[in-house]
Amino acid sequence: MGYFAWIFLTCTFLLAQPSPAQQTPDQAAIAEKLRSSEIDIIQEGISAVNRIPHWEWTPELRDAILYALEAEHRRDREAMQAKEYRFADENLAISLTDFAMVMQAPAAIPMLVTRCRRDHDAWAALVAFGRQALSEVIRVARDEDGTGFDLDIKDCIIALRQMVQVKGVAYFTAEELREIKAVAALYLAPDTSPLRHDWSATTREITTNHAAGLPLVLEDAEARSWVVRLASDRAASEAWIGFEDSFGGGVSATWSRRELRKLLDGEELLPRPVPFSEFLKHWNERYR
Repeated sequence: MGYFAWIFLTCTFLLAQPSPAQQTPDQAAIAEKLRSSEIDIIQEGISAVNRIPHWEWTPELRDAILYALEAEHRRDREAMQAKEYRFADENLAISLTDFAMVMQAPAAIPMLVTRCRRDHDAWAALVAFGRQALSEVIRVARDEDGTGFDLDIKDCIIALRQMVQVKGVAYFTAEELREIKAVAALYLAPDTSPLRHDWSATTREITTNHAAGLPLVLEDAEARSWVVRLASDRAASEAWIGFEDSFGGGVSATWSRRELRKLLDGEELLPRPVPFSEFLKHWNERYR
């Protein structure tokens, strides 16, 4: 009888112990990994964070996440200045930006307007940040030094348009509205220089068509006239957008005029805004 009692007590003890998945993670140790300068160690920290529901993150871990995000952003800036491209650790930027988005920390903004994210969640986050993100979104959208990546520029134009759509014109000050209109002018107004000479005609037409959404959501008559001009004047459109020789010349400008006319006729502006709450909902469902 004693033998069976011993077996019973042993099983009871073992069942009472938390499994490895149930054990409380050492968040201080994870935070230390995130503060490392070694990419492999940072990646280990990121993997560990992914296994912890964000509502359980300690203040120390949250600070370490933002530290790692800023460090990654700094490495990206240094690489760009040196004309080097960092692809091997792109997953660091994406994961760390996701964490900052979950925390709704403005520290995510610099990464959201650069190459690590191009999707509805990034636009939704920038829209949710609103005025906090406005100057950074405008800075990238303006491409003032003419060296920005075309996808970054296009994405910030989309984010800016969605921000006006969702927040409404009344949300912005008169000065902010002038700055947003100035972005539209860069890509649409007749008295500005043609779009970047190093862009293809396809890139020019895509950028022009996304920029055309800004005057429409701003409900600005002068800015709308810029869209009307490019939609109706073949010579102006072809001079602005250029030709795509592989298609026999002029096809891009022709397609663009047709798409601009659709927008002027009230066709929905795409991509449509998605609530930031959808990102948070999907993130939380990972732990349910």
